[in-house]
Amino acid sequence: MVRDDSGWATCSEAAVDPLWAVLDTLSDAVVVVNPTGRITDANPAARSRYGHDELVGRTLDGLAAGRSTDDPLVDRLRRAAGGDERTVGWTVRTADGDLLEETLHPTVTTVDGEPRVVVVARDPESVDGRARSERLGGGTDHHLPAAYLRKAQDVADVGWWFKEIPSDRIHWSEKVFEMWRVDTDAATIDHETFLSYIHPDDADRVDAAWAAAETGDPYDIEHRIVTDDGETRWMRQQAELGFEDGDPVSATGVVQDITDQKRREAELTRLRTQFERFAGTVRDAFFLVSADYSETLYVNDAVERIYGITPAEAYADPESWLRHVHPDDTEALSGAVEEFREGVITGTVAQEYRIQHPERGLRWVQAQIDVVTDDDGVVTQVAGITTDITGRKEREEELRRSRDLIEQTQENASIGWWEADLVDDTLHWSDEVYRIHDRPVDQEVTLADGIEFYHPEDRPTIQEAFDRLRTEGEPYELELRIVTAGDRTRWVRTVADPQVDTDGEVVGALGIFQDITDRKRDEQELEQARTELRQIIDLIPDPVFVKNRAGTFLLANDALADCYGETTATVEGQQESAVMPDASEYENFREDDLAVIDSGEPKQIPEESVTTADGETRIFSTVKIPYETAHSSEPAVLAYARDVTDLKTYERQLETQRDNLDVLNQVVRHDIRNDLQLISAYVEMLDGTLGVESQSYLDVITRSTDNAIELTTTARDLAQTMLQADANRRPVPLARTLDGQIDRLLSAESTTVVTVTGELPRVHVLADDLLEAVFRNLLKNAVQHNDTEEPEIGIETAVDDDAVTVRIADNGPGVSDAHKTQIFGRGEQGLDSNGTGIGLYLVDTLVDRYGGTVVVEDNEPRGAVFSVELPLAD
Repeated sequence: MVRDDSGWATCSEAAVDPLWAVLDTLSDAVVVVNPTGRITDANPAARSRYGHDELVGRTLDGLAAGRSTDDPLVDRLRRAAGGDERTVGWTVRTADGDLLEETLHPTVTTVDGEPRVVVVARDPESVDGRARSERLGGGTDHHLPAAYLRKAQDVADVGWWFKEIPSDRIHWSEKVFEMWRVDTDAATIDHETFLSYIHPDDADRVDAAWAAAETGDPYDIEHRIVTDDGETRWMRQQAELGFEDGDPVSATGVVQDITDQKRREAELTRLRTQFERFAGTVRDAFFLVSADYSETLYVNDAVERIYGITPAEAYADPESWLRHVHPDDTEALSGAVEEFREGVITGTVAQEYRIQHPERGLRWVQAQIDVVTDDDGVVTQVAGITTDITGRKEREEELRRSRDLIEQTQENASIGWWEADLVDDTLHWSDEVYRIHDRPVDQEVTLADGIEFYHPEDRPTIQEAFDRLRTEGEPYELELRIVTAGDRTRWVRTVADPQVDTDGEVVGALGIFQDITDRKRDEQELEQARTELRQIIDLIPDPVFVKNRAGTFLLANDALADCYGETTATVEGQQESAVMPDASEYENFREDDLAVIDSGEPKQIPEESVTTADGETRIFSTVKIPYETAHSSEPAVLAYARDVTDLKTYERQLETQRDNLDVLNQVVRHDIRNDLQLISAYVEMLDGTLGVESQSYLDVITRSTDNAIELTTTARDLAQTMLQADANRRPVPLARTLDGQIDRLLSAESTTVVTVTGELPRVHVLADDLLEAVFRNLLKNAVQHNDTEEPEIGIETAVDDDAVTVRIADNGPGVSDAHKTQIFGRGEQGLDSNGTGIGLYLVDTLVDRYGGTVVVEDNEPRGAVFSVELPLAD
């Protein structure tokens, strides 16, 4: 062991292990502690002395019975090792609770670069005894018995020496002679001879170090020697000098051959140089930081490309690399740093995160981080390499999108793939193929299974196709049925292509597998729909057809075929001109067809004549609409031709009847009415000139004549209503119309009393000039069917948001419930009425044409109430 520039003695791991083999035999307690005072190793004597089976991991301060100072014990030991006292006293409490007074002898050293303090504990009496022995000039075993030193030399490849300074005699152990390859019979050598073995380039430095040691400086030095056979080797020496009255009198030292260590250091230097050269050229960022992230020990130039910070920034702030980390990743990475700092993470960690690079934008990086530990497993450094993986992430994202699209497509289209190895007779399915078969994806399937899953009726077909693929390399595409594990019959489309080797031999097959059950079901339903549609259009008694631009029939029903004396099979696919009995009609039809196709608008042809196969001319009302064929998207026209020949004949008959009715109306209004008015005039001339009995007859004639005249008026109004195709509604003033009919009634019926509740509303209703006929007939009905000597009529009105209601009540006999539903029918009469009932029929007809309603109810205490509701004009 020697002392380096920091004051720590160092030794290699190879040297320490054998020395512990020696220390384990010592009766003195020996422990090794790290800079925090925690014990990293202890010999059996220490464990026995303090009564603890395991001392490693404990601290010296924890073992101490009490502390006389605030300084940690390890710091006092380090100061003592470098000072004059060389020892530290302490009191230790054993596991049994006993207190032991001891003197601690510390030696500061390093093990493979890590600082350690080796502590030998002795009781004060043994220390005093040894000190006396040393002062009396005891032998060469100042610290260890000779037997132990010899054993240490043999096991640890370490030699020792003792120098009597006043006489300049140096005693070498046999191990030193062996290591230095010195062949001499002399028991001792002097300082000059010693220097002669030193490499010429190191001799002065060694001599100067010895001179300094004689003044009290430590003697720790590495140097080269030249052996007798001319080989250069590296040695490390450490010595402790004994002084009397301030003068050096003796020195005890150890020497260790460190040639292999120096070679390793040189190799390490070479590797470090190569690494730095390599790290300076690669595009990945290398870094080495302290375990607590307080110091950056090394970064390469690539840190600027990866993290957007300069190496100088990285050395100044070990956490500067976090500056450009994406905000969504910062928390996780900061947490990882804390876990490294606290020792939670003690192994390799791979991290992927994003960097907002100030120049290169958003980048993905991957950091591979590992910890560096000392011999005791304590983390001392954190090392890592960071790679820009943006390209990989983009490819992964594209691959993910593609995979998602494929999986979505497979799922949506129920498409999977399969692969067969015909050499090994193995079969592999994709997940979707398993799903189609209702089988778990981890279930193994064979080629035989693949055939067996097909429906028994389709199994020979797939077997034959697969055999031809195997033997002749013939691909196949089939639509067959399978029976799934859930006992469901499914339609599938299976496609296979042969895979051949370099010799052209079929060695496998690759195919797709698609569930087409829904499509098959749709096709079957479509075919069924077509069949049903064909049946339906053939049942339609009128022609239905589809023609394209060229005039070719794409569809024709039985009615059209019958019209032309053909069948649907002979009509479809033929041009219309070829099947029409009268080709001269074709041009008019074709003109209408092209107009619909070109405009894209439907067309109504009210009348068109068609000559049938038997030479009869029929009249059709045809509707033609634009139509697009399902398979070719070819523009066409769809037509429905309704045979209106009979309807037109009926319309002509109805027109004749209408003309006759108009003539009858003129007869009623003029001829009959004129005769009745002439009779009325002669009756008035006879009034008052006849006897009592004759006058009563004359009164009957007068009433009958008035009723007949009123009847002709109603008949005229009814005929006018029937001759109108539709009501020509317009705003009509309600109050003026109703007032006029009340005045007309009172002038004709002097004994009648009419009472109007409130003022008639000044509103307009939707009606026409015949509205007065509605009120005239209702008022006349109230008097004509009244059985009292003084008929009484009450009129009430009510207006709401969109209608007005007029209630006309009388004090007559009323209307029975059974008769209320029939009273508005044509010709209905009151029970004791001489009227024809045509007036109420006219009322109901007119009110209905106006969009209103009329109902009859009971009046209290007697009589009837007719309620008319009419829509208000806007």
